[in-house]
Amino acid sequence: HEVACSKRHKEHKLIQTMASAAGKNAAVSELHAALLTHTRANNRRKVLNALKKAKFLSAIPLDAVQVGDVEAAEQEVAADRVVVNGLKFYGSSDRPSDVLEFLREICRRLCDPRQLRNGDNADLSGTVNSNHPAPVVDPLDLYECLLFRMARAANAAESYSKLNMLLGLKDLKMMPRKEAQSMIPPVEVEVFASSTSGSQGSVHTSVSCPNVYGLFRKGDLKQQFGRTTSIPNEVGSNPWISLDAVVEERTNFASGDSVRYLRVKTLDGLRF
Repeated sequence: HEVACSKRHKEHKLIQTMASAAGKNAAVSELHAALLTHTRANNRRKVLNALKKAKFLSAIPLDAVQVGDVEAAEQEVAADRVVVNGLKFYGSSDRPSDVLEFLREICRRLCDPRQLRNGDNADLSGTVNSNHPAPVVDPLDLYECLLFRMARAANAAESYSKLNMLLGLKDLKMMPRKEAQSMIPPVEVEVFASSTSGSQGSVHTSVSCPNVYGLFRKGDLKQQFGRTTSIPNEVGSNPWISLDAVVEERTNFASGDSVRYLRVKTLDGLRF
């Protein structure tokens, strides 16, 4: 009886998975048809509404983050606009911020029980968790994992690839949007420790890494630049539709559980 129940459960899960995939494929086809029709009609508002209606754009699954060059990631993060546990670190290539030192100290305190204040598990932002054992996580591993999740370049490559397959259609071209650094949304990070009574602590991280893109009508580009394959970089400063692609990741370093997905929104106040 137990074997039969297990078999039925697996069959039910398979049917659910297949139904979910079929539903997403239908939603993608519906979005493509709407984009094709409304782009050719130069109806920007209807394109925005079609994007809003495509609910799957709120959570596009992504693979686990790839480990890269630590030094390169450090240079990128220190020169970026970053918010860690509510504290702002706005650096540039000429004047890097001190976010790296702050991250190292947070990781050290959250992972080392000797650094806890008054026996409490606390981070540098003043967030104090309950009186439980500190989590067993290597502070250097935690620091480097955060770096790779915060670096925009790797996230940009992945988000562009995913979105270009969905939105870069026959009549639409997707390109990075040209913005002043001060106008690009910051990378937002939360890192904290928690535990239940009598159990080992757990370190949790939440990282939101945005990249900015634009959708351009290919007909407009041809009128402006002819049929040349070389499009000037400054084109990205005036897209037909502006999109922010935010890579979101939530990680529990004690259990190893992690969820990573891409969330898309427009700058017209339509978030989906």
